[in-house]
Amino acid sequence: MRKLIHLFGLFFLLLPSLASIAQNIEIIGGIGKNNFFNWESNEEAHFSSSYNPGITYSFTVAFEGISLDTILDLRLSLSYVHYSGKLNVNNSGLGGNQNTVTEVNKSVISFGIIPLNFKIKKRVDLNIGMEISWLLNENLKGTFNSSYIDQSGHHTDINEKYDRFSKKSYLGVRVRLAYDINLNERIIISPQYTYYHGIEEEFKSPFTKSMRQYFSIGIQKKLSTKK
Repeated sequence: MRKLIHLFGLFFLLLPSLASIAQNIEIIGGIGKNNFFNWESNEEAHFSSSYNPGITYSFTVAFEGISLDTILDLRLSLSYVHYSGKLNVNNSGLGGNQNTVTEVNKSVISFGIIPLNFKIKKRVDLNIGMEISWLLNENLKGTFNSSYIDQSGHHTDINEKYDRFSKKSYLGVRVRLAYDINLNERIIISPQYTYYHGIEEEFKSPFTKSMRQYFSIGIQKKLSTKK
């Protein structure tokens, strides 16, 4: 938590500097669906899993059009994200079986670095980049179940099994597609669709990642007219 407070503090200390070099600042709010998933197979370990989707919502501050000494203009973002879902993960072998069944509600802070930014016909924005997330908190409801050849089955509340079920941080890819509606020379309304795809595991239970889709509204203010 201390590192997150430092990250927030650093971001807000940098706000004047970012505003001086960026073309736009944008405030975004959105809601959508989260799906936990895995595309792994481990037949030797007899691994299997199933997931139920949950809701997600996010609030974001973004700066775009940050010029570097390259051909690329960066977009940087800081987001608060909350999402939920259910998972049922089973890992069995010759010696026994372990099964995790839980409902997860979690909140993260995400920092996005988006180097690929395209403007299509002066109205449509396509942004592709990386996002790193840090866990703020989690709420779990479920059980960890285990059984072994020489022991009877045992059921443990998931909160007793794990002090923290989620990993502290993880990476993902974020894609944003927005349509700009100019209200005047400086203010833009942007309906948008955002897709997040996790590339690192989120939990101590193996393989599980997150896939999230948002429908959002952004309000942009032009800070500079440079191209």
